Amino acid sequence: MSNNLEPREITIASSDGVTLEAQYISPSVADAPLGAAPSGDASTNRDALARTAVLLCHPHPLQGGNMKSLVTSELFRLLPPQGVSCLRFNFRGVGKSTGEHDFGRGESSDVTHAFARLVEMTPHAVVRIVVGWSFGGDVSLSTPLNAVDGHRGSDGWIAIAPPLRFGTEPAVAARSGKPVLIILAEHDQVRPAQEVAEDVTNWPNTTVEVVGGADHFFAGRTKEVAGLVTARLISLADIATS
Repeated sequence: MSNNLEPREITIASSDGVTLEAQYISPSVADAPLGAAPSGDASTNRDALARTAVLLCHPHPLQGGNMKSLVTSELFRLLPPQGVSCLRFNFRGVGKSTGEHDFGRGESSDVTHAFARLVEMTPHAVVRIVVGWSFGGDVSLSTPLNAVDGHRGSDGWIAIAPPLRFGTEPAVAARSGKPVLIILAEHDQVRPAQEVAEDVTNWPNTTVEVVGGADHFFAGRTKEVAGLVTARLISLADIATS
C-alpha cells in the first residue's frame, strides 16, 4: 500500500477572520471508496482504523501549549502508521495562527471549523472523532460538533487529562449521547484524576480509563494513550460498519 505519511501544511478559516495553522496526514487508503481494504494487509484492526479520522486539540496556549506539544505530537506520529487520518492545528494566537487567545470561547469555534475541514478532507471515513489533551480536551468537550454540510457530526470524543475547568460547558459532549472516553493520569498534577472521574460520574455513555504511573504530561506513557485511542477507534468503526 502506498501511504502519504508526510504532513501536509494547510490553513483553516475560523470565525472572526482568524486563520489557523494546521497539519494533516492521511494514509491513502483512508480516502479510498467504501469497502476497499488495504492491499496486502489482512489485519482486521488495520482495516477498521483505515476508515477513521481524528482531530487533535492541544493544551493551554497561555502555558506554552501548541499542536506539537508532547501528547498531541505523539498521537500525530503514532496513529497514521496504523491507518488513521489525523489533523492537528494551533488554536488562535498560537504559532502562525492569527487572532488572540479567547479563554475557550473563540477556541471552541476553532474546533468547529477545524472539524469541518476534517470532514471535507475525509469524505469516506466512517468514524470521525475529536481527541483533545488538557485544555484541548476541555474545549472539545464544550463544542457540539453537529452535522457538517450533510455529513454527520463527531462520532465521539476522547479527552486526555481534561481538568474540566477551561471549557465553556464540558457537558455538551456528554449530552450528545455519543460515546465519550476520558483518559486520566494517575498522578495528574493539574487536577487529581479522582476529582475528574467524580465530575463525569453521571455523564451518559462515558468511559473513564486511568493510565497508571502517568502524570499530566504522560512522559513515557504516550504509547499507552495511543493504544487506548486506537482501541476506541476500532470499536467505533466496528459499530459503524456492522
